[in-house]
Amino acid sequence: MKMRIRDLVNKAFEVSAEVRPTEVKRVVYSLISAENKEVKKSQTILLEVNPVDVPPYGLIIVGGYARHPLGNVITVLEDKPRLIEQPRKITKAAFHAWEDGKVEKGEVVGVVDMMLTKVVR
Repeated sequence: MKMRIRDLVNKAFEVSAEVRPTEVKRVVYSLISAENKEVKKSQTILLEVNPVDVPPYGLIIVGGYARHPLGNVITVLEDKPRLIEQPRKITKAAFHAWEDGKVEKGEVVGVVDMMLTKVVR
């Protein structure tokens, strides 16, 4: 029996997964600096932010548009890594500066979109 290359590739990459329907709700949160910090142009720093609670199954997307005149948040971090099924808390943000200056406590440095998902049974 002859098999075409396309058939072999399709067979090699067969994946089966259980897909369950979900409900999604979107919420936007501001990331507020919790400390004063000096920044230098082209430097990425770890910045403490006011805590943002992330419920179980909450998905985080960092807003790509700049919210601060000195730079932009490129990712957020938790106090310690946890599974998506567990509650989490954003406590830090990686902030990339494109100008020298000082980020002041209480300033908005970025935003996150939180997708609150729920498995529908």
